Amino acid sequence: MDSGVDTIEHASLLDEASATRMAEKGLYLVPTLLGAYFKQQGEADELLKKRMEQLRKMGVNVPSPEERIALAKRCGVKILVGTDCGGNTAALFGSHGIELYMLAKSGLSNMEAIVAATGGAAEAMGLSEEVGIVRPGFAADLLVVDGNPLEDISVLAPFNSQVETVIKDGQIVHSRGE
Repeated sequence: MDSGVDTIEHASLLDEASATRMAEKGLYLVPTLLGAYFKQQGEADELLKKRMEQLRKMGVNVPSPEERIALAKRCGVKILVGTDCGGNTAALFGSHGIELYMLAKSGLSNMEAIVAATGGAAEAMGLSEEVGIVRPGFAADLLVVDGNPLEDISVLAPFNSQVETVIKDGQIVHSRGE
C-alpha cells in the first residue's frame, strides 16, 4: 500500500487494519468476485478448492465475499468492478455483469454496484472528466436493458441477459433486434 498503487485486487484476506489503511490512502478495492460466483454455482476449480482448504488448515481466516465487501464498505474503501478478463479462463469478456450482481449480493446497493463499474472506475483511472457518467461531451458508452437494474441488477448479468443494445463511442455495436 505504500508503493504508490491506486488499486488493490482481490484482497482475499482483507482485515480491519488493511481496510482502514486503504480508506485512509484513498485506495480502491477491486474484489473480483467472479470466482466466488462460480464457487457458489458449484463450478469452482479444484486448485482453488485445494488452496482454500490449505489456508483453513493453517488457521488463516479467509473472509467470504460478503464479509470483505461489508468490511470495506464500513471502513470507507472505494469499491470497483473487475473480472480478471484475459488472465483467468473463466473470466470471459462480457462477464462484468456477474461482478455487479455479486457486489449487490454482497452488500452494495444496486446503484453502488453500478457506480463501481462506471463513475468509480473512471475516477480510479483518472478519466472522470471524459467517461463514467451520462453527460453531454462525455464518451457515450451505454447499455440498454430490458428491465430496471436498480430493482434487479441481474438484468446486467450474462446468465440473465436482458441487454437489448450496446452503444460504444456513440455508435450502436450490438442490437438484439438486428
